[in-house]
Amino acid sequence: MQAPVPDGYTYSAASWNDINGKPVVQLYRIYGMNHRWSGGASPLADGADIYTDPRGPSFTDITYKFFLDNPMSA
Repeated sequence: MQAPVPDGYTYSAASWNDINGKPVVQLYRIYGMNHRWSGGASPLADGADIYTDPRGPSFTDITYKFFLDNPMSA
């Protein structure tokens, strides 16, 4: 899958599933973004960089959804 973030980067995503069809690995490639956390806040008002880029997909949301959809059994 390849998709753009509105006013942001284009990214691709791939998923590898186990024998039951449940995803066990997801890979996101964000084209043109430097080494930053994808999604998140812009630099602070005083110009301090917090190493996030709001123009990428929200990796916090992606990670949260992955773990909600794939809970560990006890």
